[in-house]
Amino acid sequence: MRYGAWLERRIDEPMFAEAFGLRQIYVPLRAYSVHATQSSASSRLNYRDDRQNAPLWYVVDLQTSIIQWLEQSDKDDVIRVICGGPGSGKSSFGRMLAAHLAETEKLPVLFVPLHQFDPSGDLVDAINTYLRDDVDNIFPPNPLAKANLEQQVLLIFDGLDELAMQGKMAAKVAQDFIREIQKKLLRFNQTEARVFALVSGRDLAIDAIKTEFRKKDQILHLLPYFQTNEDKQKRAYAGEQDLLQQDQRQVWWQNYGQLKAKPYSGLPEELNRGKLVEITAQPLLNYLVALSYDRGEVDFSAESNLNAIYNDLLEQVYKRDWEGYRHPTLGNIEQPDFIRILEEIAVACWHGNGRTTTIKRIADRCASGTLKRVLEIFEGGANEGVTRLLTAFYFRQSGIQGSEATFEFTHKSFGEYLTARRMVLELRFMQQQLAQHRENPDFGWDEKECLKRWIILCGPTAMDDYLLSFLRDEVKLQPGEQVQQWQAMLRGLIGTMLRHGMPLEELIPRPTFLEETQQARNASEALLAALSSCAWVTRALSTIDWPSPEAFGTWLAHLQGQRAVSETPVGLHCLNHLNLDNCNLLNQNLAGASLAGASLDRTRLAGASLDRASLAGASLDWARLDGARLKDISWNEKTNWANVTGWATAHDVPEKLKQQLGLM
Repeated sequence: MRYGAWLERRIDEPMFAEAFGLRQIYVPLRAYSVHATQSSASSRLNYRDDRQNAPLWYVVDLQTSIIQWLEQSDKDDVIRVICGGPGSGKSSFGRMLAAHLAETEKLPVLFVPLHQFDPSGDLVDAINTYLRDDVDNIFPPNPLAKANLEQQVLLIFDGLDELAMQGKMAAKVAQDFIREIQKKLLRFNQTEARVFALVSGRDLAIDAIKTEFRKKDQILHLLPYFQTNEDKQKRAYAGEQDLLQQDQRQVWWQNYGQLKAKPYSGLPEELNRGKLVEITAQPLLNYLVALSYDRGEVDFSAESNLNAIYNDLLEQVYKRDWEGYRHPTLGNIEQPDFIRILEEIAVACWHGNGRTTTIKRIADRCASGTLKRVLEIFEGGANEGVTRLLTAFYFRQSGIQGSEATFEFTHKSFGEYLTARRMVLELRFMQQQLAQHRENPDFGWDEKECLKRWIILCGPTAMDDYLLSFLRDEVKLQPGEQVQQWQAMLRGLIGTMLRHGMPLEELIPRPTFLEETQQARNASEALLAALSSCAWVTRALSTIDWPSPEAFGTWLAHLQGQRAVSETPVGLHCLNHLNLDNCNLLNQNLAGASLAGASLDRTRLAGASLDRASLAGASLDWARLDGARLKDISWNEKTNWANVTGWATAHDVPEKLKQQLGLM
């Protein structure tokens, strides 16, 4: 009862330093499950669609669906998975559901944030450890222990993607954890349904373990607040389709207006156009837009860049809580130092588990004099509660690791945004120092030093698609002339890296051989991601002095490794506007690659897999496609197919392309 009351209080606590809590602003979420085909269900659901073999998206009210599942008490169906992107409302739903079940006393519930949970070993023991760390004596006894076993109990595991570091290990840890849950559920539910599990995570984490769930409706995908008519037409929807007709943004903004005493009867019209339609459709991003919109300092009339909104929030935090703050010995904290510390905290988290870090790790990243002094203010400020908004909005002290205080980001996307900012700052540093060195070799950094610095920043952890998206948006905010200079610099650094390798021997202490290979791979992929981001801005071809026709293919194979399931590695999303003329890419796996704007003139692509590749604006003059796979490729009117050879033996050439090229 004490724990249930605590769960209820949690959703009434002020969020983001507001006067209201999650309960007051929350809008019930919708979700869908994917049914294999619609042929057997179309008549029953009275749904007409000619695509009889298309997947059917079955729409439900999320909380209603979960409650019905619990009430059915089927001992053979005791696990559900909620899947969604960053800021889609997974954690908010979990907290709201836990509070609802506690309030209505439907069944006991235990809410477990997985970034505070050790997934290794036995599930019962791991829950024991998690509950034992309760310093406030709030948590109940372990509901899975024999002495405490409830008649029925729901375990909510929030944040599957936060179990381990990025990369292939994350997929294995998540899969092992899910299998441990399934094994324990089988034991606890031999005769009747007693223990249920609800697991939430980001799309990539769920994709890695989706083969573990074969029952219908076990995986529920969150839907945004709003879908355009074009979005609705892309899928075959069934179930409670009326739910899709409601624009939940209007409801949210009405609630927000009432809570903030603002004259909002719905979503402001200037926020309902362009890229903002997609942004405001996501729960967290919609709220960030509201904060910036209230300030009136972000131009929402043009195509908005999400990073510009995050930057506005950073400035808001600084002005409200740190501007004018005087440390007894160090004086004022200037805004650039404020942001730099946040960036280094983000990188320290990225190098750790993506969310949590320690003061020591942050201090190691802030070895320079100015940042070290400012860090002392941050550490004291966070511990003493000098800035309530900062600790609630970006990071907060989360506990003790050994003898060290640990800090965590309240939402991973804040850390990803700040990490992208830090990467762009490093590009600026490298370009300035490299230019200085070329003017006077006694000053600045040479190419080797630049690569060393890049390894230190980007080597410990692999990039993912979320960080790549923030990096691209951050580069878009930079002056065009500067981006051109970065693109030229990155072309040269990649050429140096391919000729001489990454200077890992310069690192102190030197990593193990295994760590070196991983760091070399991660850092070189981040170089490619940065080059790709610059090329999307300049639209200029990136011409690299490849050491040999095979050099790019060898590098690409190193970046890919062995693919897990059907995932597309980040590096393959970064091949846009690359000059790959005359390269040897025989039998390469380019499935899902973004080759938009690339030049593949006279490139040997025989036997290569180009399934689902984007070739919009690419040039393939005299390219060889003998035996290549071309299923579901995309292209446009600017794609140059002149003189391509090997069509006769290429696989799955789209009919539309055959007609366009007269190959019928």
